[in-house]
Amino acid sequence: MRIEAVEIRNFRKLASVRLDFSKQTTLLVGANNSGKTSALIALRSFLKQGISAFSKNDLTLSRWQEVNDIGAGWAVDPSVTLPGTWAGLLPSLDVWLHVEDDEVHRVSPLIPTLDWTGGRVGVRFALEPKDEENLARTFHDAWTATQALKAAWRLPAETAPVILSSASTNHNVGHEAVDYGADHVSAVQTDQPLLSAPEPRDLSLWPDDLIDFLSKYFQTHLVLRHYVLDPEKFQPPMKDCACVQDLPRDSEPLASNPLADIVLIDEINAQRGLGDAGEHAADASTGRISDTARLSRQLSDYYTKHLDPAENPGPEDLHALQTIAVAQEDFDARLKQAFKVAFDEMAGLSYPGVTDPRIRVASKLSAAESLRHESAVSFELKGTGGLATSEMYLPEGQNGLGYQNLISMVFRLMSFRDRWLHVGKAAKPMSDASIQPIHLVLVEEPEAHLHVQVQQVFAKKAFDVLRNHIDLLDKSELTTQLVISTHSSHIAHELPYESLRYFRRLEAGANGVNVPTSNVINVDLAYGTTQDTQRFVQRYLRVQHADIFFADALILVEGSAEKMLVPLFIKHRHPALYQAYVTMLEIGGSHAHRLQPLIDALKIPTLVVTDLDPKFESGPNAPTQRGVKQISGNPTLKNWSDLDSDVDSLLEAHTEAKIKKGDDQYAVRFAYQTAVTVSLDTTTEEALPSTFEDALAFENVSFFRTLAGTGLTRKFRDILTTETDVKSAAAKLHAALTSGSKAEFALDIMMSVDFEKMTPPRYIDEGLTWLEERMQKQELTVNGDTDAE
Repeated sequence: MRIEAVEIRNFRKLASVRLDFSKQTTLLVGANNSGKTSALIALRSFLKQGISAFSKNDLTLSRWQEVNDIGAGWAVDPSVTLPGTWAGLLPSLDVWLHVEDDEVHRVSPLIPTLDWTGGRVGVRFALEPKDEENLARTFHDAWTATQALKAAWRLPAETAPVILSSASTNHNVGHEAVDYGADHVSAVQTDQPLLSAPEPRDLSLWPDDLIDFLSKYFQTHLVLRHYVLDPEKFQPPMKDCACVQDLPRDSEPLASNPLADIVLIDEINAQRGLGDAGEHAADASTGRISDTARLSRQLSDYYTKHLDPAENPGPEDLHALQTIAVAQEDFDARLKQAFKVAFDEMAGLSYPGVTDPRIRVASKLSAAESLRHESAVSFELKGTGGLATSEMYLPEGQNGLGYQNLISMVFRLMSFRDRWLHVGKAAKPMSDASIQPIHLVLVEEPEAHLHVQVQQVFAKKAFDVLRNHIDLLDKSELTTQLVISTHSSHIAHELPYESLRYFRRLEAGANGVNVPTSNVINVDLAYGTTQDTQRFVQRYLRVQHADIFFADALILVEGSAEKMLVPLFIKHRHPALYQAYVTMLEIGGSHAHRLQPLIDALKIPTLVVTDLDPKFESGPNAPTQRGVKQISGNPTLKNWSDLDSDVDSLLEAHTEAKIKKGDDQYAVRFAYQTAVTVSLDTTTEEALPSTFEDALAFENVSFFRTLAGTGLTRKFRDILTTETDVKSAAAKLHAALTSGSKAEFALDIMMSVDFEKMTPPRYIDEGLTWLEERMQKQELTVNGDTDAE
């Protein structure tokens, strides 16, 4: 049995997403603020914590108005409560399980019909009003009282015989008495207005609307219920959005959580609080200060749960208990001897008297407590010459924070595993408790404080640690599923790409939702259809460390010179783009188009900087010329863009023709060499560059005439210094580029003190400007400013 998928609806930024689970490790990737943490919180809240974990802020903002519309109706008439009004408004989580034939008895409450033949079952965790009529009535009373108070405040004293006081009033809510406190008001007689103001104006009093009312009584009036889902209605996502099924109107909730005995959830959050052993760490979920994050405390807790001989002792523990008892007896005798003088002195003060109780000092030796001190965990140092300095140790707080985090996380994974399997002492008090068949472990951003190599070790070994037990290694009766959220390309690099789930940020208005949301894309479905393309993309991304999955935008460049120099152009000339997370990939014009299926699936705004590569129909590459029927030999322009391959058409193409549009947030812009006007001493003519290097030279003739360097740099300097004819210079530059190192050429440029004065090639600068404008628009729209142009 395993979790096949979950569908999250109306929870924070996740308006409607489907998250497919891998059989072992599922990795959540995506740019910052894309919803990865929200997905983990949703799993924890629905499956582990229950209604106490929720508040009105967990409701997707786009649903607030619909909830307030219900409240507006109740403000007029609280008796109007129509069945189905709340369907699809509040947060819900659908969990889909794959069940083997011999496990059917475990999911009997979830079998939808007698015709069910096995395979998939589903259950919905849904927030709903506990008692809709009671909610309507109590909201109506609170809202009506508030409106009366506002009306009284606006009236002059002589015309306001009745106002409202802020006295606390108790209202019966079901079987619970709820005190609305100073915010709830009731009518009282008075001769004076409560407030006066120079001008009548609106007051901000609770509750303004139903959402405001629920901000205080969310958990009082809402409840988490569970419903059986129909596997026949399990549908694949549409436009990357989950197709969440509607429940029949007559659906009855289950009596209790059907997954309580099926799924055990453990989690490691990002705020692990390790550091100086003398510091106390704050619990991320409660905000309380605790030292439970220290390694010594974790070791002690593990010992208490699984190893302590004093807990449910067996024959193997008797020797250890005897040793502790002898040590305690000897220590007590020493204590009695040590305190005798002090107690005798106290007796001289007539205390204790004849009838007073006598003082006794006794010890209590505990192995678990002995592990809680600062030096319980330390790290041995090694000396030089092969000699171990066995008496020299560093306390845990003085070891590297990265290693502390790695040790802590691995140890917690071991503790999770052993608690799940009731290992050691934990087995005896739980001997009658069954083991849940699914162990779901959630890890948030394990890369925090870990350097690259340690991140990779954790990614490769975490699942193995969770399965390293004789009852798990080669057996399938018990399932472990690990879900990791990360911003680390190194962790993504180490795991199979079929395990990656990409969270994409959506701007307000996408998919008909008027606030920013996110959706989820299975990366393994985004590589394209041909085997060659899939193989190339996977191997290429492994070389590039998968930065693509965390980027705000992509720039694909032709060669090493562009890879080195374009980032500097961005820094000095495009500040808004410089502040964004832009990933640059050097891939070349002959292979860039192979990334198209992946980029189209992830829908990341992309600038493709490539070369024109002019050639004749049946000849080699040649300098760019007009009117001679040249075509582009660049596979990226031919196979990815919608442009004609004819060079004359490419040179005249307007900006819009170079953009391949996706949706409102996604497009690909192609940038290649275009005509520039160049002055060489006395002549000014049109130049037609065909590579990045000659385009850069024609834009910066004076710079290259004085640029120091050898090889290709010297050839360019000599050509631009001696030539006075633009066409002749273009031909010679093209010929020079057939030999020489372009990387050395770029390094010579970077070393120049005048680099910041350079003008980027026009075609690149135009492309960067386009990408910068898209980033600025995306920043506004993803933050909810739908009026952004």
